Amino acid sequence: MPEESEEKLEYLKRGEVKTMQKEIARLREREAQKERERISQIKPEEIGPREIPKKEIEEKIEKKEMKKKIKIDEGEMGKLEERKTNLTEELKLISEERKPLEERKNLLLAKIEEVKKIKLEPILKKEEGVEKEKGEIEKKEKISPPERKRYFEEQRWGIEEKRREIEKEKWKVEEETEETEKKIREINAKFGELAGKEGEIKKVIAEIERRAKLIELVKNWKKLNESLKSLSWERENLEREFQKISEKKNQVEKNLNEIFESEKAIEEEIGTLEKKEEIAPSETERRGIEKRRWEIEKERKETEKERWKYEEEKEKTDLLLKEAYPNLEKKKREEEETKKKIEEINLILEKEGIEVEEKVEEKIPERIEEKKEEKVIPEIKKEILIPQPPEKPAPPRTSRKILIRIGIFLILIFLIGFFYWLFVKKPTVKPLVEKPAEEKIVEKPEIQIPPSFISTEKTFSPEISKNEEIPEVFNQIMKEELSEGSFGRILIKNTAENRLVSLKEIGQVFQLEIPEEFFQKIEENFTLTIYSQKEGKRIVLIAKVKEKEGFNDLLKNWEGKISKEGVSFSEKKIPALVSYFRTSFYQNVSIRYLTISKEDLGICYASLDDYFVFTTSFEGMKKTIEKIKGI
Repeated sequence: MPEESEEKLEYLKRGEVKTMQKEIARLREREAQKERERISQIKPEEIGPREIPKKEIEEKIEKKEMKKKIKIDEGEMGKLEERKTNLTEELKLISEERKPLEERKNLLLAKIEEVKKIKLEPILKKEEGVEKEKGEIEKKEKISPPERKRYFEEQRWGIEEKRREIEKEKWKVEEETEETEKKIREINAKFGELAGKEGEIKKVIAEIERRAKLIELVKNWKKLNESLKSLSWERENLEREFQKISEKKNQVEKNLNEIFESEKAIEEEIGTLEKKEEIAPSETERRGIEKRRWEIEKERKETEKERWKYEEEKEKTDLLLKEAYPNLEKKKREEEETKKKIEEINLILEKEGIEVEEKVEEKIPERIEEKKEEKVIPEIKKEILIPQPPEKPAPPRTSRKILIRIGIFLILIFLIGFFYWLFVKKPTVKPLVEKPAEEKIVEKPEIQIPPSFISTEKTFSPEISKNEEIPEVFNQIMKEELSEGSFGRILIKNTAENRLVSLKEIGQVFQLEIPEEFFQKIEENFTLTIYSQKEGKRIVLIAKVKEKEGFNDLLKNWEGKISKEGVSFSEKKIPALVSYFRTSFYQNVSIRYLTISKEDLGICYASLDDYFVFTTSFEGMKKTIEKIKGI
């Protein structure tokens, strides 16, 4: 019996050893499989340095050299867009192909979790219980006497047999799990293929986009170069024009200096003759001196007319220079900005190794430039204003206060910023030369007075011979008596030309830029008055609008300019109580106004029926509306 027991024990030990060997082999195989999978996923460059073949080095050098010789074909853009569209569609297909794989992978992962939870966990618990039971039997076996050991050994044998059955059952579950994991690895491999393909497509799309940007840069480069040629040509023309005007101005100033010298000599001679006339001993001698003085005075008259002509030419050339200089500077800035943009594009293209061939174009013929010059100067002359002579001193302070109100009134009319005239003084009235009898016989036709849009108490009809006298005329009118609450009409007559002074000429005298659109939208007839109120005299203008389209836009643009730049005159800012226009209503008429002073002084304008009304006081606006409506 003891021998049989020992043989049986030895047999069981050998079986247990074989089982352990199998488990070890299975573990080693599993670790080996994991290592093989890890190695298969390592990129070649991660393994370590490798010797680069000579052929590969030559290919890289060749590619680098080719980069310096890239040529851009602008007609390629269409093909690139088509290629990009096709690749984008391929990306969508890859995304669609990935969806079922992801769903399948999720199902397999769920299956593994289900197997582990339902099948594997109960087996592991059984195995744990068997191992625990075996450990207790082995403890009892060690402390038991020889006669009791057999009993515990037989129990251990039974436990080990039970454990083997449990392990076989566990192997089946693990094999099932491994099969599912294998399918998941296959799906992951497919994912890797799709990701690689997707990455390659994205690289190609990025290259297409890069090339499209380069094509667009080349197009912009060519456009900017064409623009630069045009700007350079225009700038050269403006420089030549500026030079011609400067030379003309110098010549005019030279002629004026000569005329001033002649006038000085004539004045001295007339002074000498007048002194001789006073001390002439006889009538005959006095008459002879007077005849000589008449001849000198005629000569002075012709000299003065010639001076007027050169003074007008000087004013025109000054204005032409004033107009031409900003245009020239603007062209220079545009030319520099274009050059800067071209340089920026050149740096990008040079970095990319792209060279653009520029087409050589024929230079614009010189005669075209001359034709261009002929067009420029007349266009500028259309907007020439007649400034005051620069050598006259400023008016006294009392006159300036009155002229400010006039300036405010004219600003709205011309819808331009407020610019008051500089260096104004009362025109020096020289004694008129007695005209010969034959010249006095000529009679001029009577000036036609247009009807007034409203009834007025008085009419002021001052006469002038030159437009430069207009500011002084306004000063005198403001001093005239006018009962409070009444209107006085202003009609300025130009006796030299036998006509009424126009609204446009008033603006020219005050050096205001008059937009032609304003005069195109109103009738030539207008009513200019002053309204007398408690605070003083205020300006009122009434004009009839013949073209309403776009008229309100002119007013809105003017309001925006005032809100942005402020009210200014004589290069000084006029502080307004409120920096923006507001709206008020009177007799169902909408009035827009900007308050300048607490003394009811400001800017007010309104449109009612076909009339446009401007006043420098709110009270004056209300009274004018009542007059027009017949209230």
